[in-house]
Amino acid sequence: MSYNQSPNTFLGKIGRQAASPTGPAWPWLQQELSHQAKLSEEKCAVFTGRDSLLGKLCLMMWESTNILHAPLVVYGPPGMGKSALLCKLAQEMRSVLEPQAVVAPRLLGTSPLSSDVDSLLKGVCIQVCGAFGLTAPCPQTANSHAKLVRFFHAMLQRVSQQGETLLLILDALDNLTQANNGHKLHWLPKEIPPNVHLVVSTLHKGTALESLRAHVNDDKYFFEVDPLTFDQGRDIVDAYMNAAGRRLTSEQVDVILHSFHQSGSPLHLKLLLDMAKQWSSYTAASDVRLGSSIREVILQFLQALEIKHGRQFVRYALGYISLSRCGLSEAELRDVLSLDGDVLAEVYQKCLPPNPTIVRLPPLLWARLRHDLGEHLLERWEQGIIVLRFSLSQFTEVVKERYLSVERRVQMHTVLSEYFSGQWSQGRLKPILLPSLETQLNADRKVPSQPMWFAEGTANLRKLQELPYHLVHAGKWEELRHSLLGNLDWLYCKTLSCGVASVIQDLSLCASVMECPEIQLIRDCFLLLKPTLDFIDGLMDSSLLFTEICVRLQTLTHAYPSLIGRLCSQCQDWFASCADPVLVPRCSFMQAPGGPLKCTLSGFTKGVTTVGLSSKRDLLIAGSEDGVLIAWDLKHLEVLHTLVGHTGAVQSVKLTNRGDHCLSTGLDGCLRKWSLLSGKQLFCIQVTVLAEARPAEQIHVLESRAVVLSNTQGGVCSLPLYCVSSYSYLLKGEREQACTNESAVFLLFLSPDSSDQGCERTLAVLSVSPTSLHRTQDLQHDSTVLSAFSYSCGNKVITGSQDQIIRVWGLITGQMLDSISGMGSPVSFLSVYDGTIISASTSSPCLKLWQLDYDPKHKSQTCIPANCSRVVISKDGNTVHLVREEDRTKVLTWSSNEGLSRYFMEVSSEVCCLELAQHKQLLFCGLRTGTVLIYPLAFPEETLCLPPPESLPAVRGMAISPLEDRNCCGPRGRGAPVRDPRRLLYGTLGVRCIYDFKSASAAELDHHGAAITCIALSNWDTHALIGSQDCVRSFGDFYFEGVLCAAFSVNDKYVFTGSRDKTIKVWDVATGCLLYIQYVYATIMKITPYKDGFVAISQHGSYIKEGFRCPDSLSPSYNPLRNFRAHYRVTSREKVLERPHSYLKGVHDYNPAQFNFMNMLKMKQSNTCVLL
Repeated sequence: MSYNQSPNTFLGKIGRQAASPTGPAWPWLQQELSHQAKLSEEKCAVFTGRDSLLGKLCLMMWESTNILHAPLVVYGPPGMGKSALLCKLAQEMRSVLEPQAVVAPRLLGTSPLSSDVDSLLKGVCIQVCGAFGLTAPCPQTANSHAKLVRFFHAMLQRVSQQGETLLLILDALDNLTQANNGHKLHWLPKEIPPNVHLVVSTLHKGTALESLRAHVNDDKYFFEVDPLTFDQGRDIVDAYMNAAGRRLTSEQVDVILHSFHQSGSPLHLKLLLDMAKQWSSYTAASDVRLGSSIREVILQFLQALEIKHGRQFVRYALGYISLSRCGLSEAELRDVLSLDGDVLAEVYQKCLPPNPTIVRLPPLLWARLRHDLGEHLLERWEQGIIVLRFSLSQFTEVVKERYLSVERRVQMHTVLSEYFSGQWSQGRLKPILLPSLETQLNADRKVPSQPMWFAEGTANLRKLQELPYHLVHAGKWEELRHSLLGNLDWLYCKTLSCGVASVIQDLSLCASVMECPEIQLIRDCFLLLKPTLDFIDGLMDSSLLFTEICVRLQTLTHAYPSLIGRLCSQCQDWFASCADPVLVPRCSFMQAPGGPLKCTLSGFTKGVTTVGLSSKRDLLIAGSEDGVLIAWDLKHLEVLHTLVGHTGAVQSVKLTNRGDHCLSTGLDGCLRKWSLLSGKQLFCIQVTVLAEARPAEQIHVLESRAVVLSNTQGGVCSLPLYCVSSYSYLLKGEREQACTNESAVFLLFLSPDSSDQGCERTLAVLSVSPTSLHRTQDLQHDSTVLSAFSYSCGNKVITGSQDQIIRVWGLITGQMLDSISGMGSPVSFLSVYDGTIISASTSSPCLKLWQLDYDPKHKSQTCIPANCSRVVISKDGNTVHLVREEDRTKVLTWSSNEGLSRYFMEVSSEVCCLELAQHKQLLFCGLRTGTVLIYPLAFPEETLCLPPPESLPAVRGMAISPLEDRNCCGPRGRGAPVRDPRRLLYGTLGVRCIYDFKSASAAELDHHGAAITCIALSNWDTHALIGSQDCVRSFGDFYFEGVLCAAFSVNDKYVFTGSRDKTIKVWDVATGCLLYIQYVYATIMKITPYKDGFVAISQHGSYIKEGFRCPDSLSPSYNPLRNFRAHYRVTSREKVLERPHSYLKGVHDYNPAQFNFMNMLKMKQSNTCVLL
């Protein structure tokens, strides 16, 4: 808050200076700031002493204002007044700093937005950005832990660079939850820039303080809160009682101070004074028993409540509050107590209920107890209502210890689960046995019903949060599995209302207490789809979620019918009844849970250039072209440090000192040393660095065999170690990474004198001795080998290649044991850690982790090799004809069922495109020379050749008419109808031609401004669609680019297109309207119509089969872009060859389902498709 402004004024300032990602009012942030301001004011309302410690903190902040410094750490035992001290510090600093300075205090654990690290950082970032006029984090950043942490650190730097002053106070770091491992404090900046101050507090024992001491080596930044002295205690007694309007006798004061002096704890003293406020002036000191510790005082307080209100009533009232997941409102607590038979038995022990048909807890009983609990109860907002929690963690611990045995916890969780499930609502009678009656009484408890939705768009958030938690702890497994985890409506409602992270949290909780592989697979499924939902900020509709669940789990339905099979069946039922256009999956084509893919590590913006691994430290560090290094803890898969310093691409990284430090070099000409304990840069040396991606000469030292291996000048040499002893120390860190078993050493080498590309695809396995090298195995690959790594004591090796496939080999037999696709880019780096493959690519900003011991039945099956852009598929999907990138003069015929190549055909020139006449079994090959070859598949040696026109270069696209009497070829764009069966339409780089078979002549049509990518002909010879590269628009992490493939539906009503943006789009041919978009995580290379939908092949080699359902009329509110964030661009061009002009608009009020593209094209001639 600004020091001379009220909270309301400050909130208005934020609203004026920045745009909110969730709405202009920011109600959640206003609520949080008001809560923190009120609580901070209460904490330091009566504050006495600690002047020396406050002075030291202020002095340290003043001395470090203009330099880089560490956070200030306040620590001490619980109850020592750390929270009050920091609240007082914030109050005092308002009179020290300039008026425009900003203070952002957070008392952690006192609200939902201050309990987990992501909510905390999101609120702080938006508050600070709003106050200083900075850009707030976008949803894609706010929903990613790694990106949010980086944004937080960068924001502190921007505040410092602007010359602004910021004081951030984080009290009670120990109260952070374990979500995203926030309690380990890896997200906390280790160096604070000038003009920015960070003050934190923690307990004197625990992981938080240990982590802080590991990151901050200088003791001057640590401040211990000592116990209060006797005189300080007396001052607090006077100030506290004066504020309460009460006075104590000298004997009463002496009794309080005598008890307090044993602990010196301000909290202990406050609890004693709260009890003393109930004394009268004539209360004798000899009649008072005061506890000598905080725990004893709380126990005495509870005993007094039991005597006054009844033991069972106090036990259950406080027990239910402590057992709730997020607290209980007063209305909920009264309802739950009314469902508990033990409570009602005590209440009606000596009398009958007023109405025997309706039995509830008398509201006055709770009102009296609520009054006597006083400040021990804390009100806070949760899911839109005010709930009650205990204000002190010590109070919660004593309540659980005193009242909640294991059996009683299960009993009370059962009552809570019955309440939130609505089991006894709507007049259902629950039996009760009262002491005053000899028979059982069935009575209505008048508790509210608990629907999943209160109204359209208004979910029952309290049920969504509380019910799964209590079902787990009550041990009601069957109800949990069938009513929640196996209920598609529940999963959708909770994902939409609470976020996908909340669903993952529930599934993780269930998996931790239940031995159920199905629950673990469902959790892994949501982990895989979480990045997609995070990108759109969770604002998705049911079709997106149901498609992801169905596609990822479909292959597991037979093995796991009870939960997974039930969920997939519900998905199919939903598709059948959907009132909007939808693509219905007929097979699995996305990464399935439980398969080889373990997780994806992100954080870079450009490709990964170098990787380092320390297995002993469970540490992975990688560098990128963007100049950033990121260190991960592989055991917990969390970011430890983001190292920013290089201004050019990182060239290499080497771990030293057993993983405590690392060295990095970059294209900025700097050698930097980093501490991986603190994340700080230790030094930087300007050196001369060659601008090469990798050194041409590679060497490896085998110390135990006294051998040095080198592949200089294309050969492999073996040298005695004593000749190059200096290399032994320099290359010591490479030994573990290069080979574990030194009796079998592999080296990849290419002779520069050889023109044969086959050597690039061969990995040589050499047996090494001090005097010789013996070649034992040649591991043949289908593509250039880029990386390799030995593991399993040197008996196995993994390789990565240009074709984006990871292969696992046995070195003894030389056989390939497994292959893993899905990397999505050439595999440039490989390593193995604890049964996990770590892969990276210079073409991708992400690292992927793959399990070696996965269950093969969970592996996503690919029908063809990955990264084949020239491909055609038969309508049944069983046969695929393809051209591999590594050999573009060979056409392979591939069996997708067997996963093997049947045969191949040699072609005289590079093949640029393929097309298949399905019925006549003719394969058309468009060549770079402009020639079109036609192969009868029954007799491939008999070939028909269509010579190229003189003015045309390579053939870029072709299409076969449904009657298979025409072929259409051309550049990207939209073509005119083709009607003459004696003509062939094809195209090249921006040129379209019609080939007349009768006259054997060609005629050029309109030119395009870019190359053709696909051509499609309608089944009834009425339209031809030509896609080119004219329209390209990138937005965020999605790329809305030109069409790569297209196909008309069997009935010619729709067009299916695959684009570079990794989506499949469905268009209405009659109106030109966009009907549906589906994100499939891979570029679609080929689409072929089939029955009510299509079959397609993705860049990953996956086989996609889907049906399309569309109602006769669309709802006026239907918008196919509702699950996407994008911009669109409409490009038009006159007939003359001029540069295209573009208009870029937003999509806030744009609905492509109601926009007629066809009419626009009819009104003005254009060669360009209108693309999104």
